Amino acid sequence: MRTVNGNELIKIERSLGFTYPKSFHSFIDEFVTLCGGAAFQRHIPTARLIVSAPEIVAERVSMDQRESSGVAGVPLPVEIVERADKSSRTLVPFLRDEGRSSPDTYAFDLESSGPGYAVVVWSYADPMIVHQWDGFASFFQWLREHVTSDEKPDA
Repeated sequence: MRTVNGNELIKIERSLGFTYPKSFHSFIDEFVTLCGGAAFQRHIPTARLIVSAPEIVAERVSMDQRESSGVAGVPLPVEIVERADKSSRTLVPFLRDEGRSSPDTYAFDLESSGPGYAVVVWSYADPMIVHQWDGFASFFQWLREHVTSDEKPDA
């Protein structure tokens, strides 16, 4: 896993015109360390951080393409695709898990009440939000518990 720091987050914010929640800034070092650890790799081996402006833009384009292909791979008519609101306009991805059958993208939902923003899981299987936490602190607590659930304390 790669590293990222607060200064890099500020560059992304300036480049893309939004502000990460304070909790993301506060936990970024711990989050990156957790994502690079052995426990995380055991539980979510196909995950990768999305922590640069070009990666965020590329993931948003990928989400738009998947969303345009419709549910269960049935393409949407062009007139619907052109009028549809795209998830990429309201979601800021920060983690992608390739998963067993299709990817999931973890993102901040800019339509949720800020400044904390909800964290959502956007599924490529059927392009939609399939899970939500009320903010990054809640998500990060769940993630820590999830990836360390099989670790046993030293006796």
